[in-house]
Amino acid sequence: VINATGACFAVSSSSNSRIFNNSCYNTGSLIHGSILISNESELNQTRDTRNVKVQISNNIIFGSDKRPLLVITRGVDSIPTFSLTELDVHDNLYFIGGGDPLFYSHDVFDPLGLAAWKATYQSQTGNIDNSRNLDPKFADIATASSAALSLQPISEAINKGAPTPLVTRDIRGALRPQSGAIDIGRHHKRRL
Repeated sequence: VINATGACFAVSSSSNSRIFNNSCYNTGSLIHGSILISNESELNQTRDTRNVKVQISNNIIFGSDKRPLLVITRGVDSIPTFSLTELDVHDNLYFIGGGDPLFYSHDVFDPLGLAAWKATYQSQTGNIDNSRNLDPKFADIATASSAALSLQPISEAINKGAPTPLVTRDIRGALRPQSGAIDIGRHHKRRL
């Protein structure tokens, strides 16, 4: 997704959402954030907190510095106060063109920088979000082709993703992994 005023991806009214290996550039500039999670349905729908409902992994999120990168919306009356225990967030690459990306939940916390988000997430879930705030070094952001948001050879996204059996090919059909490692984002760098 390139130059979207709203979210790169949003999760609402679904269960067991898995958001893997996407690439976003300049998203969430006017409304929501680059990642929008609705607290209306997925989160807190079960009393079993071991049942992760939303997984977000191996994504490149180049968001806007005007809005929080991740926004979790306010719950509705029938849903208890939000808890992070139903989220599984890790191995993402965040960037807002310099500075610290913000994370925000209407129910739980005011906007937090990445380090404070990681500490809050770990204290509530026991899990570690090892995502990083680095320029992904996109090779091409000007086209709407399958080459858009491909990676430069020096990108920190190359070989840094978490293994997953759910994503076996990239946007162009290249096999994942190659050379034993997964790339973060929609493109997998072809190796000879």
